[in-house]
Amino acid sequence: MHWLIDFCLRSWRVFKHSFERFNENRAGTHGAALSFYAVFALPPLLLLLVMVTTLFIDVDTIRSFFIEQAGRIAGRTGTDMVTLILENSKRPDSSSNIFAGLVSVCMVIYSATGIFAQLQDTLNIMWGVKVRPEVSIQRMFVVRLVSFALILFLGATVLITILLEVGLAVVENIMTKRFEILEQIYFFQNLNRGIFFVVLTVMFAAIFRFLPDVRVPWRGVFAGSLFTSLALSLSKFLIAWFLSTAQLGTAYGTLGSLIIFLFWLHLNMQIFLFGAEFTEAFALESGVPIKPMDYAMWLPGRTPHNRPPASM
Repeated sequence: MHWLIDFCLRSWRVFKHSFERFNENRAGTHGAALSFYAVFALPPLLLLLVMVTTLFIDVDTIRSFFIEQAGRIAGRTGTDMVTLILENSKRPDSSSNIFAGLVSVCMVIYSATGIFAQLQDTLNIMWGVKVRPEVSIQRMFVVRLVSFALILFLGATVLITILLEVGLAVVENIMTKRFEILEQIYFFQNLNRGIFFVVLTVMFAAIFRFLPDVRVPWRGVFAGSLFTSLALSLSKFLIAWFLSTAQLGTAYGTLGSLIIFLFWLHLNMQIFLFGAEFTEAFALESGVPIKPMDYAMWLPGRTPHNRPPASM
């Protein structure tokens, strides 16, 4: 019984610290800024991911995968938006003019990595660090390289996920014929959802660990990414219920889908930033607080209070 009380007290401190930091850092404003950048970065990001993944898998499979995953994350709103982007996106053509093609590809890469650069700045502010002035220019190029590496990582994750889903489909056809109960309990559908949840958690872990200019202990990274994935998964149903009840898009006519998408994006950015604050609070409560990198420094008044090591 003692361990349960101790767990509840630690959890209360973590959530209390997270809410306090969330309010102090004006996360609502930063979330709105991230949403603004994400709207403009989403088309080139999707195009770049399609360009990378179609080197190994045909384009129709890739497009279907992105549309399906958008539906899992954002429901009908995400499906409509991603479908619209993919239908109107045009891959840069370098066959007629090599120079123009290279410029187009570079512009797509620069636009797609912009959201990660803005995300890094936001996480730095939320966690109270900044890059030292003497290394800021060099760091700008490193940020773009790290952002591009994360995009390649996402592309590799997409490929692995597609292969897993294809393999599961084959196994499902074989197993459901022998064991009908698997189909009745939606075993493979739930397994697919579980795989997607793991992929989402790994993606958040990569962002929290490698993107900001801080050293985040792995314990905090795993706890924060798991909490963020859980919160986003639960929020999907709550947001869908709210949108179906409030009829938010009807007042805007033909712009209703866009307004709903922006509303969904803004709320999920708030959840993501709260997950970042949860990561910091969990690391602090665990006795291994985050620290700036060698080329970074604390913002004035943001050095975390030292606490005795504690396991959780």
